[in-house]
This record gives sequence, structure tokens and C-alpha cells, in this order.
Amino acid sequence: MTAGFEVRRRCVWSVRILCLVLALVWCAGAHAQGTKAPSSKAPSTAPPKSGAGGGYGNSGGAKTKGKAWVAPPRNDVKKKGAGKAGGKYAKPKQQSPNKQWQKPFAKKPSAAGFVDFGATDAAPTPPPTPSWDLAKPKRFVVLTPRSIQLDGGAVQPAENPIVRALEACGPGSTIVLDAGDYRPFSIGFATADDNNARTRGGAPGQPVVVAARGAVRIHGGTLGHCIRVAQQIQNGHFTFRGIALHGATQSAIQLARGGTHVGFRFEDCPIDGGYDHAAQKGLASANGIDAHGVIDFAYVGTTQPVTIKHLRSGDGIRLVHTQGDVVLERVVGERLGGALVRVTSPSADGPPGLGLVFLRQCVAHDVGLSPDAGHKSAYAFTFTGRHFGTIALDRCEYRSGFEPALLGLTQPGVAYGLGAVQVTDGVDHARTETFVLHACDFRAAPDTGAGALVSIGGCHMLRIEGKSVFVAGKSGLAVDLDPRGEAVAGGLRSLANGLTRVAPDTDVTGALRVRGVAVELRHLESYGLR
Repeated sequence: MTAGFEVRRRCVWSVRILCLVLALVWCAGAHAQGTKAPSSKAPSTAPPKSGAGGGYGNSGGAKTKGKAWVAPPRNDVKKKGAGKAGGKYAKPKQQSPNKQWQKPFAKKPSAAGFVDFGATDAAPTPPPTPSWDLAKPKRFVVLTPRSIQLDGGAVQPAENPIVRALEACGPGSTIVLDAGDYRPFSIGFATADDNNARTRGGAPGQPVVVAARGAVRIHGGTLGHCIRVAQQIQNGHFTFRGIALHGATQSAIQLARGGTHVGFRFEDCPIDGGYDHAAQKGLASANGIDAHGVIDFAYVGTTQPVTIKHLRSGDGIRLVHTQGDVVLERVVGERLGGALVRVTSPSADGPPGLGLVFLRQCVAHDVGLSPDAGHKSAYAFTFTGRHFGTIALDRCEYRSGFEPALLGLTQPGVAYGLGAVQVTDGVDHARTETFVLHACDFRAAPDTGAGALVSIGGCHMLRIEGKSVFVAGKSGLAVDLDPRGEAVAGGLRSLANGLTRVAPDTDVTGALRVRGVAVELRHLESYGLR
């Protein structure tokens, strides 16, 4: 009994196991029949041909021209029989032949279904790094007017070698120019140009030095500038040494408006505009230096005075909206159409001036000679308000009317030139913070000088120190403090000066006047606000 029961039990379990295996085999076959392996080929966005699950409708002309596209059957929608129409699937509903378009399926596949979403996970390719942002090595470069040699390598031809050298050099580099005439160039413009160096320049304490070895000259020519700098590509810290700048019809050196120009230094770089005021002929030259927004700027003569001369109508050095310290040392201006030095910060196009503007041993000989202003266009040293810092002239000189060749510029009895120094608060009526004259020597010949030799107003603090000498010319007025205006009777031309101190040993030849009233020098030893 027991043995028979055990045999039957084993048979039952064998049958059950056999059924389970058959069931698993059947399920696996059904799954394989309904599932296809994914294709490695990218899906096509083109509509399938007729008979491939989709096609063209019957509207339109011959062949496929004008036929409307019919979307393929959806795999994710339960398929229904064709009914009485016969066939496995129902045909798409046809539009009238008069219809120009066919209503799409409610769930027509969109173009989004063909986007490769895997590609969107990849990091975007960054744009190439501009050449001016790449780190540049410290190099020693030798140039001729038509060639360049990098670090003692092969000599290569170059149309504008200074541009190529500047773009190849990093902080601390030295570029040596052999004797000859070089093409004008610019720095810092974003546009690609054979005459423009797209470079960042040097670094604090490591300027890029461009130095002449022999007689080197850059002629402005048709470009109008010898050296022109912009900040479309931020750059700074350059030193130019021993390079003569000639014949610029706009500016020999221009540091253009827009941004700040940091660390530009010019040593022993004379400027010649090429105009003869006595003969009244020559190049139509304008400014020597036109500099906007400078910080740590210097134009100096080192071994000997550096000259700015023969400018037809412009200023020798024009500083606009200075934003840091400026040093002008041992500069001689001769026969200039405008001022030797003009400092201005009008509110219409920029911020107030900042920093120390220091002039040491600067000499002006016969300036303000522009023929367009009757040879009386400007004072030698002209300052126009909104400067929040100190402007100081140390041992500076002015001479006018001692050149016989120039005395015929105006009618007999009418003086040419204006005077040595003029300080006003400008159109903004904003004072200069501190103005200092130290041991200066200003002299006008008897037949020159249509205005006061020294005219100062609109200063918070005014100091005339050391053994200064002021000799009036044709006007007979040596010093005019808080000058009265000509347009408003009795009114001051500028806001009144604040604390004013004039050294008692100042040598004044001519009249001394305060607010239109004649005074003596002893009255100005400590003259404050009233």
C-alpha cells in the first residue's frame, strides 16, 4: 500500500514539472515573436514609401506631385479589423479631391521624436580661445622696418614688424628697433588689421619695452596717428623709448576714449608736427598726445629734454578724465597751435579727473599760435576744473615773443599769444582740488601776451611757493586771481578760490589783481575764503 502510493506521488510531480517546462518554453517563444531587437541605424525623418506602412493619399495630380502625406499606422494603438471593407486594417479616411490639405492623425509623430537625446547630454564645445587671451612668453625681439627676429631665430619678413612683435610678446619682453622709418600702428582694437596689435601687453612691474637702437622714426602718414591705443581688447603696461613721432595729422599718440589706459610710459620720444608757423605752411598737424582715462601715465625726457614742436593747431599734451597719477617731466614745447599741456574733465563725456598731475621742468616757447584763432588760441598750461586731486607745476618755464621770426604773425601793436597759466572751473563750475606753482619762471616779451600772464580761479586750495618769477607782457597784468568775467558785469569768471597762499619772495613784474581789484603781494601771504 505504501509502495503503490509512493509511485503515484512521484508520477504526479513528474507531470507537474513537465507542464511547467512546456509553459516556460511557450512563453519565451511568444515573447521573441513580438519583440524585435533595436536597430543601430538612426531613424529616418523622411516619410516611408507607399506600401511600407504609410503613403500618399489620392488627392493631387500624377505620381506624387500635390499628394498629401498619410501617416503610418501606430504600433501603440490597438488595431481593428476592416469590417465589411475587407482587408486586415482599415484604410485611412480619404479627403475630398477638392481639399488642398488632409487632416493629420490625432497622434501624428512629431519631429521631436527624431531628436537624438543622447547628444544633448554631451558638454557643448567651447569657442576657441582668442589669440590675445593666450599666455605670451617673455621674449627678446629685434626688428628692422621690414623684418622680425624672435629670440635669436631666423629673420622673417614683415610688413608691420612692430605689430607682429607686440602680438608675440608677453610681460617683461623687450623689442629692439634698428634704425629706420617704421609704419604707424595701433593696439587694442578688436578688428583684425595688419596695422593693429591684438594683445594684452605687459603686467605691473613687467612692461613690454619697445626701444629704439639708432635713429627710429614713425610717420603718421595717411593713418593720421603714429601710435593709437584702444581698450576694445583690454591692454596696458607698455614703455616706448627713443622713438621719434612725425607728421601726425590727428595725434602722434592717442589713447582713445573708452576704458582706462594703465601703465603707458613714453621716454625720449620727440614729436614733430611738420608745420612752420612763421612761414604759415606745412602739414595740418593737430595734437601731440591726446590721452583719455590714463592711470600711471608718463611722458618724460630722461637724458635730455624731449620736444613737442611745430603743431599747426592742436595741443602738445591733452589729458582728458585722468583716473590716476600722471608725470610730465623735462618736456619742451615749441611753436604749438594750442597749449603745451591741457587738463580737462567735462561732465558731458566722462568722470571727474583723479590723481596727481605733476609737471616738472616743462618749458613752453611760443604757444597758442593756431592761425584759426588769430594766433591767440590758448594759454601754455591750461586746466579746466573737475579735478579731484593735485595739479602741480615744479620749476616750469614760459617764454613768448622772443623769436623775431614770429613777431609778424599779427597786426602791428596787437600781441600774439595769451599767457602762461590759466585755471578755471569750466562749464561744470566744479573746482580743482589743489593747484600748486613751485619756483616757476614765466616771462612774456613787451609785444606779446594778450591776457594776464597767470590767471587762476576755481581752486579749493592755491599755493604759489618758492622763488617764482612772473613778468607781464603786452597786457601789463602779471597775476589775476579770481578774475572777473567779461560776460557778466561784476561777476567772477569761476568760483572763488579757497585758501590761497603766495610766497612773499615771489618776483612779480606787472599788476597783481584779486577779483578785479589791484592788491599788493603782502596781502596774499594767507588769503582765504571770504
